[in-house]
Amino acid sequence: MLRTVVGLTKQEFAHSTTLVAEARGWRPLSPGKIDAMEKQGTPTTTEQPQVAALTLHEIMAGSLFPEPGANLRSKQTKSDTKHGWSSVRSFAARGVPYADFLHQRHYGGAYRQVLDATSTKRGNLLEDAVEQLFIAAGVPHIRTGSHNQTDIAARFEVRVSPAPDFVVFDNTDTLRAMLECKATNDGGTARDKAPRFTTLRNESVRLGGIPLLAVLGGMGWTRVNDTLGPVIRDTDGRVFTLATLPQMLEVAPFPLLRELRPGRRPG
Repeated sequence: MLRTVVGLTKQEFAHSTTLVAEARGWRPLSPGKIDAMEKQGTPTTTEQPQVAALTLHEIMAGSLFPEPGANLRSKQTKSDTKHGWSSVRSFAARGVPYADFLHQRHYGGAYRQVLDATSTKRGNLLEDAVEQLFIAAGVPHIRTGSHNQTDIAARFEVRVSPAPDFVVFDNTDTLRAMLECKATNDGGTARDKAPRFTTLRNESVRLGGIPLLAVLGGMGWTRVNDTLGPVIRDTDGRVFTLATLPQMLEVAPFPLLRELRPGRRPG
């Protein structure tokens, strides 16, 4: 039950244990092992309880993960954990404040309704970051959506439907790059999303070798053979995360585009 204090799913907590275990030369916990420990009380090695305990402690101390970016909040920014273990002790000793109890009754659950209500914002996290980067750097681009699919096809002859999340062009209105964002915390979902990059790679070849880039987020991409590996192959290694996003501007064609149209805003 201690895992539920930090509000992480089994998959999220298992991924978190890798950060603690690998630094000490230990083996991380798998989602299956966490489930067995919680439900069945199966035997453990000497290290496994230590991995779980240290992971919980570092999450609560705020030392395991970096601070989220502007306008974002971590899962631990909730009333019973926002001040670490002191918040937990206060709730354990004094009970749940009635206002918090009513809030959860209103939403129908501690986390599910909050996750559902913020699904669109979380889904747009990567796209928003890319768009902000392009605007700040003056890179001419279009963020695609259901409203402009036909225009993208007519203007740049992109025949893939739906179009990639971003198309990048130069001062002659020539397509110079395509970029796709994908975020998932589930390995199976990441595996299902990886073929999208093969489709886009084929389209980039048809268009004359237009560079294809990927911006990925979430634990699902930690599976290499059937998720991350194919994406790296299809993008010729042009794969970035939120942490490495600024480095994307050093990759062709962006240096030239920034020189051609400094301060340019998307059309």
